[in-house]
Amino acid sequence: MRVRAASVLLALASCFCLGGSCPTNFAPIGRVDPTTLPEDGLECLRLADAWSQPGTSRDRKLDALVALDRALDLGADRYVAFVVRARVYFRLFEENEAEPAAGGWIDAGVAAARQAIAEREDRVEGHYYLAALMGRLAERSPVGALDMIPEIMAEAERSMELDRTYDRCGPILAVGMLYIAAPPWPQSIGDPETGIEYLREARECNDYPTTLIMLAEALLEQGEYVEARELVREALGRPPVGDWAIEGNHWRPIAREILERAE
Repeated sequence: MRVRAASVLLALASCFCLGGSCPTNFAPIGRVDPTTLPEDGLECLRLADAWSQPGTSRDRKLDALVALDRALDLGADRYVAFVVRARVYFRLFEENEAEPAAGGWIDAGVAAARQAIAEREDRVEGHYYLAALMGRLAERSPVGALDMIPEIMAEAERSMELDRTYDRCGPILAVGMLYIAAPPWPQSIGDPETGIEYLREARECNDYPTTLIMLAEALLEQGEYVEARELVREALGRPPVGDWAIEGNHWRPIAREILERAE
């Protein structure tokens, strides 16, 4: 989850369904010809995973959806396929949210996350992506967003219960950001101080630069300028290696904006 984008806060899939099982033989929406993909479900899952990583193009991520369809046709693990599908749609939205298709990507991602939970309720990934995707859906919904908050919190808390360290301690961040983003009582559960406590816990769990930036933004909103500056400078000082080499291209401008506001 992210904070806001100055305030960093929390093509429809051809197979969009909210319940039951999705058919796996729908028309592909990517460019790749499914008949050219491996005849092995696990290999197709591996391809989909590789094509959906940060830094791959929008079209490659759409190709990943085709590979996932192929994997399911070949009898690959349904839970893994639905989790990867939810993640692909989440990343498509995050990287291309101005596109007309973005709303459909969120809807399809929510559907995939729900199917993952139906397959394996005891695993963290489905709950985590459902919370993240519903958070984005709530941001885009002028009506009904408040009604979504209880389910988003329940899924975020469930993911934290199952594996608080998943995705660089993302479940802890998700709970914290929901407290920060939600309106306060009596409208909803919003409580910035509680949110900051969770973000501090997330930092102790994993101090990846995005966590530092989220915490800095939250502290800045509470008038904690000195600590906010320190956190942002620490994040900006991290060398652009590994995932941060790619993700930093999005987050460094946000961090610099926070630093300007804090100064």
